[in-house]
Formats: sequence, structure tokens, C-alpha cells
Amino acid sequence: MATYGDPGFHTHVAMGQFLGLLGYHLATDDIIPFDVTNYGVQMTKYLDVLKKYIAASKFPDLDVSKIESAICSFNVSANAVAKLQRKAEHSVHDMKLKKHLNTIYRDFGRGFVSQGGLPDREFYRHMLYAPGLDTGWVPRSPFYAYANCSSNCRADMHQRPSLA
Repeated sequence: MATYGDPGFHTHVAMGQFLGLLGYHLATDDIIPFDVTNYGVQMTKYLDVLKKYIAASKFPDLDVSKIESAICSFNVSANAVAKLQRKAEHSVHDMKLKKHLNTIYRDFGRGFVSQGGLPDREFYRHMLYAPGLDTGWVPRSPFYAYANCSSNCRADMHQRPSLA
């Protein structure tokens, strides 16, 4: 590490400072500092990439309307949570509202976890982010699991419950 990976360990120091600050905020802030609307923005961007990928593939007629619908539903819910957060931030003494919002945020990440794991890679459980089949540990963009599997695998994934 000292020679090639991180000479001077500057990246290690920065990551330690970031994680320490994140831990501090998670432990002391009244409301967990999440921006759920950004998930919707990023999923929409990656859906556009997926559509281009599909259009140039051997399966240009592949239907992604269920994913598109799920993202739309997610965005509606995320905007409602953002509105609730703004209300909680202005209600200084409403601890019941803040606790409810924190419960939503606590459960938020769990909603993207598949108990069965991804097809052919059961040890990866996050439905959006996972290393590619051919990239080792390098994370890939959302829906990579969808775009990187066979047509039979895609048909199986359409049978799974939607994210919304």
C-alpha cells in the first residue's frame, strides 16, 4: 500500500474521516441523513442506459415496462418521504414524526435485498448493485444483473415481485 496503492495513506485517512463523520451523524442526528429521491434519479438514468443497451442487443424488443413502472412508483413514494422529511425538519419537537421517518429510512435499504439472492449468484442479495459476472469485485450499475443474464434468466426475474 505504501508504494503503489496509497502512498502516504491519504485515501485511507480520508475514508477514515468520512466513515467517522458518517457514524457520528447516524448516532446523533434526529433524522437519519438519507436522500431517497436520489435513488429514483439514479435508477431513471440507469434505465435509460439499459434501454440503449437493449436496443443494441440481440433482444431489442425486450420489455422493460415493469422496471419503468416500478421506478415511477418508487419516485412517487420517495417524493412523499422527502415531503415528510421537510415537515419533520421544521417540526423541532415532533419526535414521533422523526421516529417514524427514521423507521422508514431504516427499512428502506432492506427493501432492495432479495432473500434468495440474484440468479446464478445467490450470495449477492442487493437487487440493484452487484459486481458483474465478468468483473470480479468491481460494482456495476443498477440493473446490471438484469442486462447481464440470459433471456431465460430475464424471464425468471420478471416473475419476481417488483421493487415498488
